[in-house]
Amino acid sequence: MASVPPPIKLDTLQAGRGIAALLVVIFHLNESILAKEKYLGHELLRIFRGGSSGVEFFFVLSGFLMMWLYHKRLGDTQFVRTFLSRRFARIYPIYWLILTAVVPVYFIIPSFGEGYETNLVDIVASYTLFPIENHPILGVAWTLRHEVFFYLMFAALIAFPRYMKWGFLVWGLVSFAANFLDADPFIISRWNVIFLIGVLAALYCRGNVAYPRLWAIAGVVGFAAGIYMRGYELASGEVTTIVFGLASAAILIGFVSLEHKGHVEVSPWLVKLGDTSYSLYLVHFPVLSLLAKVFFSLEFASAVPDVLVAVIFVLAAVVAGAMTHYLVERRLVVRDRSRPPKTSEAGAPDVVQS
Repeated sequence: MASVPPPIKLDTLQAGRGIAALLVVIFHLNESILAKEKYLGHELLRIFRGGSSGVEFFFVLSGFLMMWLYHKRLGDTQFVRTFLSRRFARIYPIYWLILTAVVPVYFIIPSFGEGYETNLVDIVASYTLFPIENHPILGVAWTLRHEVFFYLMFAALIAFPRYMKWGFLVWGLVSFAANFLDADPFIISRWNVIFLIGVLAALYCRGNVAYPRLWAIAGVVGFAAGIYMRGYELASGEVTTIVFGLASAAILIGFVSLEHKGHVEVSPWLVKLGDTSYSLYLVHFPVLSLLAKVFFSLEFASAVPDVLVAVIFVLAAVVAGAMTHYLVERRLVVRDRSRPPKTSEAGAPDVVQS
């Protein structure tokens, strides 16, 4: 099969990233904010529980992009340092800024937290994203712990592809088995399986994909079915994670192939939402929490329809994410990349934020 070179710009992936971030915002608003007794006291819609599926999509997309962008770098030991510096520069600087803004809140108002947020060990673990028992102080960063671990594993694959391809196979199989044995230690977490599904999808997608529309339709239908299953608890979390992983892979295979052939166009607004997705992911929960405290302390809050409340909150989170991206995140990325890559393979991360 003829090899398909990576396009310089993948609008479908950016749009998918934006939609996934929006799903996570809706999930947290529904489950962790509005459902509290001091606010609405109930979920807005049960189906919104399925919004957590945005995490699975992000993980599959991350695995997909690493193999899609760096397939030709396997065996290039000199590239490992560059790879890790790019990945860490992409993850840490904006995360550190947001975390630094959040940490003092728990010293000033300890009742906002669980009690561990002021412990030195937890603070250090949060800044380094080192996996310990407690969640990071910025709660959504639990996913970044897995992301960083996957980057380290992929760096090992770049350095030692001959051995690590078998290591990845064993790692994936053990992680898959642990997923169904109620044993989920960090290094063999079920999330590893989701990353690896993305890696396999990228390998398959580099060839000529037959029936890309069928792949795209099957992925969207499967993802929607997974949202329904998770929303109404029709299957265990382990099962729905695999459903979302496979559906996300099918979506990526289908839409990337269609975009490469010029058969799909994406709304510029969805692309812009995807551009801001990492900032949105990092800031949305603090923004929703603060807005809820202010909004529900006002007397007119009870007179506003619940749906309108949700729309206001989601829009506020999106605006905050966009402002953080354009005013802070983009400046950090540009500063880190004073010498931008010239090739499409290396340049794609500047557009498709992996």
